Amino acid sequence: MGKVQALLMEAEETLDWCLTDKGMTNMQALEYINDKHGGMAMNHAQDVLKKWNDKDVDDELTVK
Repeated sequence: MGKVQALLMEAEETLDWCLTDKGMTNMQALEYINDKHGGMAMNHAQDVLKKWNDKDVDDELTVK
């Protein structure tokens, strides 16, 4: 696995941890990821959040 792919996977795992385990808001999680992993990871996490929001059309927790 390449370094970039590993970084992006770590960003996704950190995003999940921030939101699920730590109860952070989206913005808090993105700031944390930026501080911990850098801008590329934060941009990827932002894209992941956008995809989740696009799938969540009825305001229910149905993201899979």
